[in-house]
Amino acid sequence: MKITQVHRKFTQSQASRITGLSPALQREWRLRCASQDREERKWTRYAVADVIELRIMKMLADAGVSVSRIGQFAVYAVEPAMSHMLGLPGAMRLQASYMSTDLRDRILRSMLPAPCGRYVCMTRSADGRVVMRNGATWDMHEALLEEARSSFSFTVDCHRLAEEIFSLIDGEVLTIEVERDAAGAAG
Repeated sequence: MKITQVHRKFTQSQASRITGLSPALQREWRLRCASQDREERKWTRYAVADVIELRIMKMLADAGVSVSRIGQFAVYAVEPAMSHMLGLPGAMRLQASYMSTDLRDRILRSMLPAPCGRYVCMTRSADGRVVMRNGATWDMHEALLEEARSSFSFTVDCHRLAEEIFSLIDGEVLTIEVERDAAGAAG
């Protein structure tokens, strides 16, 4: 059996609705610091990870953080948010009607990424270094502040962020297509 992952892509207007960023600001940020790749001579399409990154960047910019400083932090927070989002009901769809429910469930479970920390924190240490951590509990945030000897930090609850973004997306973010092998068996 052949298994193919098809990641959802979003138009610029869909990304604007989900992130709250105007298309003009999306273009500007993409050129300055976002990791979005552009296919030559085609309309810009955003992957779910790009949408998460842009949403985090907007949150930080709204909090007064300079755009030149938020790109690195946003990229660091994408994986934990994406990991949680894929585990949400309805986030993944398996396209293979000929399979037993048990086999379908096993394939879906095997596609889930390893869980990541819930919180991502960033601060600047007394010597000027940027320090970032991710962890499962809020205690990690306090430990980071103590380690860096800093009185401020930025923290993103990646689970809540993933749930907010997924609520704005109409449908799944990942489709798993399963084709029968040459003999016609599902595996």
